[in-house]
Amino acid sequence: MVRASSAVLCYNASCSAVDANVHNDTQRAGGVIRMPASQYATDLMTMPTQDVLGDVRQEPGSGMGMGYHGHSMVRGVNIGGFLVPEFWITPSLIAAIPEPKPNDYLQLCNRLGPEATLSLMRQHWESWVTESEIQRLAAAGITHLRIPIGHWEFVDSDEGYVRGGLPYFKRLVYWANRHGLKVIPDMHTAPGSQNGFDNSGSTNGVNWTKDQRNVLLSKRALQTMLKYIASDPIILATTDAVDMLNEPFIDSLDFGQLWEYDTGGHILISKGLGKTPPVISIVDRGFKEFSWWQSRWPQDWNSKYADAWLDAHLYHIVLLTDKIDTQYLGRYSPIKQFTPQMLE
Repeated sequence: MVRASSAVLCYNASCSAVDANVHNDTQRAGGVIRMPASQYATDLMTMPTQDVLGDVRQEPGSGMGMGYHGHSMVRGVNIGGFLVPEFWITPSLIAAIPEPKPNDYLQLCNRLGPEATLSLMRQHWESWVTESEIQRLAAAGITHLRIPIGHWEFVDSDEGYVRGGLPYFKRLVYWANRHGLKVIPDMHTAPGSQNGFDNSGSTNGVNWTKDQRNVLLSKRALQTMLKYIASDPIILATTDAVDMLNEPFIDSLDFGQLWEYDTGGHILISKGLGKTPPVISIVDRGFKEFSWWQSRWPQDWNSKYADAWLDAHLYHIVLLTDKIDTQYLGRYSPIKQFTPQMLE
């Protein structure tokens, strides 16, 4: 069994070790673990920038060739629409809301208010994923669950998001562990939105890197998520990889700030969680072609099968308009008659 131990999970070198029993220092708000404000670092705006590329681990990762932590092939599913609502996946969440319908989770929170939103979401969290479904996935040969989760579960960004899903994240991971599956926690959102899509929580523009505080809060959210993972032996043992940020729209962001977030996060994940083989760090391609990344991806990350991967998760179910998708999935016939109701 993997032992949850003290681990350094900080972007700034002056940060102290994080005790495994992090929950002893937390507050509970509506049954949800919430880090006290004092731990969000009062000096967010002065947190030093560091060159992290020179500190990337040089040891091999799993050493399994094209395998992954002992699996010859990863066969996974994304638990979409669960902890981060996307109404094209779960239109039933807004079916009873009069027009105009909210377009994203933040609009839902503002429309209903905290209490009504939490009540609605608890009903959703209780029923959207069941243990019997996890058992069926395991029986079908699925090896991994990618679990999107919102930044609001780990930091208060003062945007108006209603938190409350963390206990259900834990329950899902425990189910996965019970049935022999591994998980990939996925930081699916960012303060200010990293892409302007509903899957970021807000469709009100791509504002993540326009305010440095947003990026620093994202770093804090990732740190806190990793502390949460490290504090629970079952969650730590079940975590094979961490997706650092879902679908950042690189053409609308300051790539320098994104890359600092990714490279620093890679160190936190691979070294801070302290597992052998190390937890994989996943970098999203950000809607860029592989050729664009080839000149930017550190060569030493892959020279010894390093524990960092580039994610190009593709949308097989809808029309393929992306050049990468077309290039690599041209042999597939996309479903042309698609409606959200097909997913419920």
